[in-house]
Amino acid sequence: MKFLGGARVEVELTTLESEEHPTIYHHLLATDAEVKVSKKALQDESTMLLAAGTDTAGNACMIGTVHLLSNRALKDTWFRN
Repeated sequence: MKFLGGARVEVELTTLESEEHPTIYHHLLATDAEVKVSKKALQDESTMLLAAGTDTAGNACMIGTVHLLSNRALKDTWFRN
């Protein structure tokens, strides 16, 4: 599922066929999987993966910025360039 302009748009499972390498969704949807995953569970997992990736990247940027701005020589070089 994708959110575009606040509207929910269903994504076809066939879009997975165009991926160059296996993704977590390939494993979750595999026909030989021990546990069958519902559409709702896939949507929930997608939301959690998106949130986790966003939070991780945001924290890395924040910590990098704090270290950059707390090092006078590095900060001066950064702004000069």
